Amino acid sequence: AQQAASQRMWGRLGAVGAGLATRDALVAPVSGVIASANAVAGQVVDPALWQGPAFAAIPHRDRIVPPASALALTGRLRQVKLHMAPAGHIGMVAGISAETALWQPLRDWLRGL
Repeated sequence: AQQAASQRMWGRLGAVGAGLATRDALVAPVSGVIASANAVAGQVVDPALWQGPAFAAIPHRDRIVPPASALALTGRLRQVKLHMAPAGHIGMVAGISAETALWQPLRDWLRGL
């Protein structure tokens, strides 16, 4: 069950990531892309309509997506677990401390579902 939940989450992340073309993501205002809407399979979706649990990992030293912009999304989610990662944008996922900055907290959250 845990593996299935993890696979569903990664599938959703891939769909969201593929929803915006690279050019669109670069030229769109950050607050509009992150706080107002996301694209999934080319369709704009409102995060406030999501009924399920969500894990929001926000690196507090992020210079690519300002934490304040990412935090705006969490206010639109109903069941959100907010995790402020002690890292930057890339370091949170792939840095030397990524395991403790992101992966262990995410694993623990998934296990609790």
